[in-house]
Amino acid sequence: MSLLGQNLYSPTQNTISTPITLRWDRADVTHYEDVCSSMLAQIHLPVDALLCSCDCCTVHNSDLEHYYNCIVECLFSVSGLCVPEVRVGVEKHWWTPELEDLKHECTEQTNIWRLNGCLRSGIVNENRIKAKLRYKCAIKEAVIAADEDSNEDLVNHLCTKNFNNLRKAWRKRFCSEDLKPTSRLNNSMVM
Repeated sequence: MSLLGQNLYSPTQNTISTPITLRWDRADVTHYEDVCSSMLAQIHLPVDALLCSCDCCTVHNSDLEHYYNCIVECLFSVSGLCVPEVRVGVEKHWWTPELEDLKHECTEQTNIWRLNGCLRSGIVNENRIKAKLRYKCAIKEAVIAADEDSNEDLVNHLCTKNFNNLRKAWRKRFCSEDLKPTSRLNNSMVM
């Protein structure tokens, strides 16, 4: 399928906005297949154009073009219904369900603390602080583990002499759009 991992732009605005990516790894594929098959079944099949045996037939070109456009539109609309979309660069690649659980626990403890008047002492405040510390420590550990995994990927690509993937992993790890080139290098101005 050509839509896998494709960056899409928000169709609701005329200007190019933040690009989004379809998260097929989080999609319910059986639901996608069901909806896709039911919507594709509603598209009119141009039988005459498909059975035409003339080479370079110009009579049925518009019918085939319309049929093709209907299929593409159907696939885009079904993917919009069934596949989660994520803005590129927003989601943390190291985020886990355990971190999500700790986040919810921290939020619940903070809400309970607020309902009890935001007291700075007592069991409610202690529970809030403990939940917050567990959450922060888990985030730090996840970031460190992700960095170590990234470094291991670089080493593996280098050892296997897979230079194309090494370059991609290096750029993903160290190159950023926010970095600006230096104006001085070895005590001389760079033009």
